[in-house]
Amino acid sequence: MRRITLLLASMTLVLIVAGGVALAATIISCPGSGADCFGTNDDDKIKGSNSSEKIYASGGNDTVAGNAGQDVLLGDDPTDRTLDGNDKLDGGPGDDGLHGYGGSDTFVGGGGADIIDAGDGESQGSQNTVKAGSGDDDVFSVNGVPDTIDCGTGSEIRGDSAVVDSLDTVAKNCEDPTIVTAQ
Repeated sequence: MRRITLLLASMTLVLIVAGGVALAATIISCPGSGADCFGTNDDDKIKGSNSSEKIYASGGNDTVAGNAGQDVLLGDDPTDRTLDGNDKLDGGPGDDGLHGYGGSDTFVGGGGADIIDAGDGESQGSQNTVKAGSGDDDVFSVNGVPDTIDCGTGSEIRGDSAVVDSLDTVAKNCEDPTIVTAQ
């Protein structure tokens, strides 16, 4: 019995190391109908519905896909800084709000006029990547570390806006950047 347990434990470890985080992640499908959706404190893969919803990824290194609707995606718990993970937040189509709250996060706005907050609650050393996508997006990334900001394609009427710090690399497609001196 002891050998079988050791063999199974070794196989599981090999699968997790060989397959990466995806095999170890909890897969969650949001219920839809505007209901809030919650992740765990482990690594999650969360898929939103086609309705508007608020998705709380919580702790761990999470991958969140908002899908259609006007979604609000929260990568980490803003009240518990010990649970910060490196998250990927993808709003999908629709006017979405993406908030990392810690860790080195990747934000993908998708279509629609998105609000991407890559600075609020981010800790020192958390380097974020923002790919805002199409639509007139508002990007905030003032956190004192070098982030990478790509605003995507905005309209010629309003365009994208970005409030960034002087350490950030900002693509030329950010039509209206405001650069704040890094602290």
